[in-house]
Amino acid sequence: MLISALALSLGLAASAAPRLEVGLGDRYDQVVAGKRVVVYKAAEKDGLRFKYVALWLTPGWKDWVTKDLLKKIAADGHVPLLLYYTFGDRASKEYLSAADGARLKVWRKDIEENLAPAVDIASEVLIALEPEFNVIPSSGTPLTRWPEWDAEAAAAVDAIHKRAPLAKVGLCPGDWGNRDLAPALAEAVKKSDFIAFPEMRAATDPTRDTRSPAYRDAGAAAVDFSSYLKKAFGKPILFAYLTVSSYGGWDQTQAEIIDGVFAKEKQLLDNGVFAVSYFAYFDDPTHGVEFFGPAERSFGLKDANGRPKKAWRVWKKRTEP
Repeated sequence: MLISALALSLGLAASAAPRLEVGLGDRYDQVVAGKRVVVYKAAEKDGLRFKYVALWLTPGWKDWVTKDLLKKIAADGHVPLLLYYTFGDRASKEYLSAADGARLKVWRKDIEENLAPAVDIASEVLIALEPEFNVIPSSGTPLTRWPEWDAEAAAAVDAIHKRAPLAKVGLCPGDWGNRDLAPALAEAVKKSDFIAFPEMRAATDPTRDTRSPAYRDAGAAAVDFSSYLKKAFGKPILFAYLTVSSYGGWDQTQAEIIDGVFAKEKQLLDNGVFAVSYFAYFDDPTHGVEFFGPAERSFGLKDANGRPKKAWRVWKKRTEP
């Protein structure tokens, strides 16, 4: 971790404990209370400390995330963190290999011809490839059970490194309780700069008892999963997105879950986690209703009108210098 220049100049031993680097966001700009705002600029104005600016790249992304935009974020003193998410819940051998591998060819082409050139800037960019790629699909073969996937993922990492030498790349499996990732990522992780993971919580989770203390202890889950990733791969670890919805009367719970993650900061650092990013900064009333249903519209640290939630206050306090 960085030691302050002042401490070094005075010849003082660093007394501050190591800290996680932090990031936030999910997009560049958003309409808040009827006005379009640049999300990370709003967070700066609010006095938040953060290194990474998170941007999700979903199908069609190249129309709104450009090289110039990434250069602007870097010039403003931040590191772009790109979540390249094009498979979604459709991730399976059959989905990618259908029609003689047409979708897989499109994926390769997008990475080689669009993503890699976009991140080729004169400063660092982090790319978390295909978050939650290890999801169990509704039909078909999981990517973790498809031997060819490791080589495809490794080739994607190579393609980015070849074009953008300052970019750092890693795969981003979901924490589903499975511990079968090593065979599916053996070569890809060797070539990667890090490995990443998320933790997501909401009152509407259809797969878990959301009243359970264990479910609400995302910090303990992050420690457990990062411990597994450390042992399996030995790479630096990015906590790519912590996401907690305030929907359903969870305003206080959202704050407590976030606070609980920072309560485990030392254990996360000991496991090799170097940063945590929060998704998202503002609520989005237009967000699609997907796995978490209507709760997906209330992941923000602030509401859709820009008013801070209890979670915002916790995040600000926990990330202050």
